[in-house]
Amino acid sequence: MIQHEFEGRMLWDNYIYPSATAPVVTLIKSSRCKYVSEEEFFARVKWKPGFRYVRVDSTDTDRLPVR
Repeated sequence: MIQHEFEGRMLWDNYIYPSATAPVVTLIKSSRCKYVSEEEFFARVKWKPGFRYVRVDSTDTDRLPVR
């Protein structure tokens, strides 16, 4: 079985990546807006200076890729 998915994340201008020197508690919230596609998201999202967009692309499988 192979499942492929992606998710997009919008990071606010004050987002800090967690690390040993910057421990943070991160709250991930789903948007209250519903989008039918990534293209619609890009067209409608409110974007400000300093914001960042992260796209996470993943494959979930019950087999190792080398076998």
